[in-house]
Amino acid sequence: MTPVREADEQELSRAIDEGGAIVVDFWAPWCAQCLAMRGVVDRLADNLDARARVLTVNVEAHPNAAEAHDVKSLPALLLFRDGALRERLDGFQRLPVIMERLRGHLP
Repeated sequence: MTPVREADEQELSRAIDEGGAIVVDFWAPWCAQCLAMRGVVDRLADNLDARARVLTVNVEAHPNAAEAHDVKSLPALLLFRDGALRERLDGFQRLPVIMERLRGHLP
């Protein structure tokens, strides 16, 4: 199983600046859809394997990260590639839908 790493604002900024493909799951512990997405995000990390890193950001603990990336609803998945936002998926999503939306942006 590919680990999904929890990130704070600084780790997220560093990861985006380093380039490559990064999928970020913005969530909160009080968000039922976010909790339902946890398993999907774990499977997403396994499916992406070495093509992209998967990070999670708890917006309750790190509200500045959410604000910096204009996250207004949860859950939100954002794909960054080479330092730029390439795709955004808001709300609960199933794995096949996520993979289809990310496919063209991944190495």
